[in-house]
Amino acid sequence: MDSLIDGVIISNRSHQLVTELVEEHKRGKARSENKIELFFTALLDYSAADEVPPNVSAILRGARKWFMANVHCRSGSFSRQSGAEANHHFTQLENLLDAAARSQYTRMTEIDGILEETNRTDS
Repeated sequence: MDSLIDGVIISNRSHQLVTELVEEHKRGKARSENKIELFFTALLDYSAADEVPPNVSAILRGARKWFMANVHCRSGSFSRQSGAEANHHFTQLENLLDAAARSQYTRMTEIDGILEETNRTDS
């Protein structure tokens, strides 16, 4: 009889739960991948992801790939080279965040100027 069974028999309810978990994981992965585009369009003032210069996009994608491969769910220790690589990626991410902060500050300054002008003309 063992030769007839290939796999594990589970209830329909268990199968449904596992299927739902797999689908949620797929949706989470898609959201994670879309965050890169959201970062560029929302914080760096690009109207579409295809307007982002390839070198800038490569920095964020490279850092994300490195962190997912080397840090995500890691149980071992880091080598000296890993520390240098992490420092490199953190520096690049810091530069991108600095650019995003400056972009947002510029936008807020422009909006503030518009509001001040509107208040002067309404008075």
